[in-house]
Amino acid sequence: MARQTSWLATSRQEDLQTVDLSQESAELLRTEAAGYVAAALANIRHEFPAAMQHTMTAPGDFPYRPRARTPVFYGSFDWHSSVQMHWALLRLLHTVPGAVPGAEIRSALGAQFTPVALAAEAEFVGSADAQAERPQGWGWALALIHEAQSWDNPDARKWAEAMAPLAEALAGGFLRWLPGQSYPVRYGTEQGSAFGLSLAWPFAEARARAGDPALRDAIAARALAWFSADSMYPADWEPSGDDCVSPALTEAELMARVMPSAEFADWLAMFLPGLEWGRPATLFTPAVAGDPAHLGRFVAIELSARQGALIVAQVEKRFGDWLRIEGGAWAYTAALPSLDTFDPAGAPRLVHGNDGVYGLVEGRILAKPGGGAGGLSGWLRLGRANGDINPVQSYLGAGLVYTGLIPGRDADQAGIAVARAAFGEGARAAGVLAGKPIDSGETNVEATYLYAFSNWLSLQPDLQYVIHPGGDGRLRNALVVGLRMAFSASR
Repeated sequence: MARQTSWLATSRQEDLQTVDLSQESAELLRTEAAGYVAAALANIRHEFPAAMQHTMTAPGDFPYRPRARTPVFYGSFDWHSSVQMHWALLRLLHTVPGAVPGAEIRSALGAQFTPVALAAEAEFVGSADAQAERPQGWGWALALIHEAQSWDNPDARKWAEAMAPLAEALAGGFLRWLPGQSYPVRYGTEQGSAFGLSLAWPFAEARARAGDPALRDAIAARALAWFSADSMYPADWEPSGDDCVSPALTEAELMARVMPSAEFADWLAMFLPGLEWGRPATLFTPAVAGDPAHLGRFVAIELSARQGALIVAQVEKRFGDWLRIEGGAWAYTAALPSLDTFDPAGAPRLVHGNDGVYGLVEGRILAKPGGGAGGLSGWLRLGRANGDINPVQSYLGAGLVYTGLIPGRDADQAGIAVARAAFGEGARAAGVLAGKPIDSGETNVEATYLYAFSNWLSLQPDLQYVIHPGGDGRLRNALVVGLRMAFSASR
């Protein structure tokens, strides 16, 4: 498993984070690998039922059976699914050999990956029927070939050599097809452009390193032409009823591959604004299973104790309409990467204990002279979390708001606030290790005024002074000026 650059980044290059997922991924694979292998072995041998794409030109013009047309990738219901199953077997054998039945996998793949059978697959890729498998099916096939080519193992080398005609057919097919594609397909299905090209990218990069950059350059050029100007993507509309992957995230994955990291950070900030704050929630919420009696893309969601559960308890007490007190506690049961402790390989250790508490007090302080609505109100918020896992260990904020401060402007609001986010020992130690020392905290002082033009339109200028932004002592204090406009309409 490789180190991966987190997409949860702002547009500044120094804010990019590298998240090491190797330990968690390896543990997941070791735990579930045997089950994955059993499913894949059963699927690649399961020829029927089968879905086959073919345009008939005369009576009887139809393949006799899937195996007669594609003697390797005939199982698993359709061609691209069979390719996926073969890739899964090879990938598991390569990455977690001690957790899978290696002899059984080698025997099964050895029987499938013969030169004659793979030559027939190369012939199929050049046929009209194979056009229905692009780009995702072709991308999965190149991912399979890349897995064999990149593994220094006798069996893998033999299989990669037998796959060479298929690799040439797929690379040539992509090079002929891509230049004519003026527009991408933005579905989360097999026809989705971004996911198929992202699957093909590792093969294309390896081919470029070997001296043939044509496929890599063609993928990069088409991806940039399709997606580089995208912004404000409506990801809160996902998922569509036929999606099997997220169109938004697959597009972001492809652009992360083809763009320099700094340019990608700027692009992502415009493409999915709010992603670093967990918005839109649809991208962070598991899909809901459909009716098993009417199968669609969403058939089942399997949850594991490894994924953990978020447990929240909250109490609230109101004292009339002048005071409200709220308090709560939360805990997340999954193990998460520690900020400052590492295993012998240098990966963050997974630790438990991600929990915290929070509280809020808000209410009226002074009534407006002369009675009526308005007056002075205030609030106080505080929170604390585990500083070994969360960079911000504690938060304290307070503010005052006066409604109707100016005579005749009863709906206007003037406010001041101050807040401090304190970084824990874990964040400060991690900063030292990364060569980016972090101060004890960030303080924000804010003043704002909401001007109500009418009951449907308001303007709110805002002035903030940030002391030690991000806790980075190398950055100067920041003055931030903003303007918010709000309007509403009703029939």
